[in-house]
This record gives sequence, structure tokens and C-alpha cells, in this order.
Amino acid sequence: MRVLIAGAGEVGFRVARDLVYRGHEVALIDSNSAAVKRAQTLDAQVFQGNAASPRLLLTDASIEDVDLFIGVTGKDEINILGCSIAKQAGCNTMARINNPAFTDLPSEKTHQQIFGVDAYVSPDELAMHRIWQILSRPALTRLEHFSVGKLRILEVRLSDSSPSVGRPLGNIDLPPHCRIVMIAREEGVIIPTPTDTLMPRDRILILLSEYSELEALSD
Repeated sequence: MRVLIAGAGEVGFRVARDLVYRGHEVALIDSNSAAVKRAQTLDAQVFQGNAASPRLLLTDASIEDVDLFIGVTGKDEINILGCSIAKQAGCNTMARINNPAFTDLPSEKTHQQIFGVDAYVSPDELAMHRIWQILSRPALTRLEHFSVGKLRILEVRLSDSSPSVGRPLGNIDLPPHCRIVMIAREEGVIIPTPTDTLMPRDRILILLSEYSELEALSD
């Protein structure tokens, strides 16, 4: 999986370090020279600059080739704008957002609709742990504090006997307000379409409001 992390501070550095250790392809962006120097100790690509710069994201960091963008700088506006650019380029997105002004939305709107943010973390101390849980946990997980409004984020690993194995996503009757946003398998990460077929041992990232109806997908 190719991951671009905006922010090489404590949270960004630790997430990047763990991802590199597990064999993922990682790049980081930070405007602070000391943070950049520290990040260069990792086996990762490092850029110095504004993580919300369209030129840096689209040209230097090749955002269109990235599977997941994670915005964890100290500025909500940069995290959100970076996610917006990344979403337009086809990435899945996560952001750290601390200001309630950006998390309190009208009930009929979501952060994805307004900002292009698939999921956000707040406050700071939850950020690294929740992001890493989503990326690494193999079993069905409910992350109650990782949400977009009332939306929950789950990761499910399919067993060989899962009733969904071998079926195109478009033929799976998912609960209302439920969306599969990422499929990870040995050969890489897939941003799914309705024609993609689920396979045994796929790890799928799901956004939904209730997870009980999906327990049959887990091993």
C-alpha cells in the first residue's frame, strides 16, 4: 500500500515508522526542517513544504498514485485541504481535526461530502492509535471514537467460507449507509468499484453506522 502522510511530527513519524516496518511504501511531507531531517532517518520518501500545496501533492508527491492520504499536521486547515486534493485524485483520506468548528456539521452532511475527508480523528492522543488500528487489525473492529458524525469505521478480514467471497460488490446487499472504501490483498490495495469481486483473506475497510449486520463477513 502506498501512503502519503502530511505531517512528520510525533503522530506522523510514528505512523510512518510502523508502516515502513510492515513493508508499506510511505512518503511524508512537512514544512519544518527539523521534522524533515528526523523523517529522513526512515526508509521513506520525504518532502519539505506545505502539505496543502497542489503543486507539491500532484507533481512532486504524485498523489494520483497514492492509495491513502493521512493528514496529521498541527493545522486542521492543512489537513482538510490536503484531504480535499487527495480525494479529487482518487485517494482514501484520513485527517486529524481538533477544532470543533470543523467537526460540527449539519446532520444531513458528511465530512466526505464537504471536505473530501473519509474519516477524521480527534483529539490528538487518539490519532496515531486509531489510524494504526484501521491499517493493521486483522479482525472485525469497532472504533467508537474514529468517526465521521455517526459513521463508524471497521476493518473486516474475509474467511474462506464468507458468503461474500466470489461476489461482485455490486451484488452484495449491504446495510443502508454502508460503503466499502478499500480492499487490501497480497498484491496490493484496491479502491473498489461495483464490479470488483471479494476474495478469501481480503481485508476490507468499511464505513457504516451499525456493524452487527456485517459480522458474517469476519472470521
